[in-house]
Amino acid sequence: MKSDQTSIFIVKKRSLSCQSRETIKVKDIVGVYLYTRRSRVTFSWKIELDRVFLGCIGIGWQVRRVKSIQEMVVYHTIHKTRGGMKGDRMNMAKKAFTLVELLVVIAIIGVLIGLLLPAVQSAREAARRANCTNNLKQMGLGMHNFATARKERFPPGRVKQSNFKTVGWSSFFLDFMEQSQLQATWDAVADPDVASGDSRLYLAANFIDKINENATHTKIATYLCPSTAREDSTRRNGFIVTAGQYEGMACTDYFGNAGPNHNEPQFLKPNGDRYEEHSGVLLRKNADNLDGGTRFSQITDGLSKTVVVCEITGSGLRGGSNNSARGVWASGLNCSEIGHNNSTPAIINPDPSDVWKEVNTPLLSDHPSGASVLMCDGSVHFLNESTDKNIVTGLMSKNCGEIVSVD
Repeated sequence: MKSDQTSIFIVKKRSLSCQSRETIKVKDIVGVYLYTRRSRVTFSWKIELDRVFLGCIGIGWQVRRVKSIQEMVVYHTIHKTRGGMKGDRMNMAKKAFTLVELLVVIAIIGVLIGLLLPAVQSAREAARRANCTNNLKQMGLGMHNFATARKERFPPGRVKQSNFKTVGWSSFFLDFMEQSQLQATWDAVADPDVASGDSRLYLAANFIDKINENATHTKIATYLCPSTAREDSTRRNGFIVTAGQYEGMACTDYFGNAGPNHNEPQFLKPNGDRYEEHSGVLLRKNADNLDGGTRFSQITDGLSKTVVVCEITGSGLRGGSNNSARGVWASGLNCSEIGHNNSTPAIINPDPSDVWKEVNTPLLSDHPSGASVLMCDGSVHFLNESTDKNIVTGLMSKNCGEIVSVD
């Protein structure tokens, strides 16, 4: 065909027809296209009664009344253009992406992912930190309910019976945290070497005895920070894994505040004197019963200005000759004086090696830039790593007269 023309192509069952006139069934129509040398226009169409209407601006169409709605005939005007049908058919080919275009698209997607990932990670950490805050609030509520039943006394830091290992503060108010099945009890024990039929913690037996295995080997989600990623080598997934008497015991990421480190001269009271031992709230002092805890009236610095529980995450066994179960939730050794015995490590989030094997430790968490603390009034605050050590130690003492605030 030498004469150039603009042609109507009726797409029918994925095949193209370039006839100037063709009869097809309506149900087979996929679309109607006008092809020129450099452009393609899609025509809209609809069926109304027995007429088929096709519309396009600037192009003349004639629609013939057909005998049946099942078929139609399309007439079109012929327009002279440059080029021929060969050029029109070449333009029909679908244009593909070049390699450069594909690489540009991939690069853009990579940049977008790079921008999005930090936001996603930040959102996840925000959720984990909120969960950690909720854990501490649950502990605060449990402690205050305990105190209401005990004439405004916090739980004792630890209780020791006979020559048994001490049992810690976190065992004494579980019935106020909907964990009554693990609650410490003074019920008599017939044979400590026989497993109990329940999971209560029997204070009349050593907490490492067989009778207490159901309790000490039960993980309590409220006592584990969801952000904890680093763990001591003696611990994995919240359990002690080192072979021995503590193997299989469940751990905690929250420690009781026994006060500022009284052995370290860098931590001083406002008058320049060293802190006394037992100047915190959950003390490393053996109590005979559950009424041996700190009274509210003894916290003269104010309940809202004194820490009762803080994050020291990832702890397991202390190791060495004194292989104590300081990271076990039922152990009475999960109280700590705050502050390292050496003046070098930071008081918040130093290297874990300066925390896990020490008796007196800094705060530690896997939250970016700080650690959470529970105050005696039940509020929870986040202490930034940049918080001055004197402010931190002031918040750890209950009656030394420091004028400090967590805000």
